[in-house]
Amino acid sequence: MAALLIVEDEPSTLEVLEIILAQEGYEVSAFLSAKKALASLQFDSQPLPSLIISDIVMPGMNGKEFYKELRSNSRLSMIPFLFMSAFIGVEDEQKFEEEPNTFFIRKPFDVEDLLSKIRAILK
Repeated sequence: MAALLIVEDEPSTLEVLEIILAQEGYEVSAFLSAKKALASLQFDSQPLPSLIISDIVMPGMNGKEFYKELRSNSRLSMIPFLFMSAFIGVEDEQKFEEEPNTFFIRKPFDVEDLLSKIRAILK
């Protein structure tokens, strides 16, 4: 099954996501910071994830900065990216959805909604 990389600075939310997605059969790599996730993606020998799921509001490097770093790297730029946030307006949400391979889900999310969005993205 597909490999997912998750970035979420709230440990309990990250743990719940890891459990849910692993139970669905996904191979999950989880990080509490975007900087650590980005560092893990820099190794050319490392297989790339099929999807990156990231919170937006995080200390250090936020989700938008993480996204920009990925999109500026030709090796990483086409990985589908799913933003998660409770703190975003409808206009910003629409801007994300207009970008290629970029998606958004509002937190708190319904687990079935999240899973169906992930399935749709990976098709």
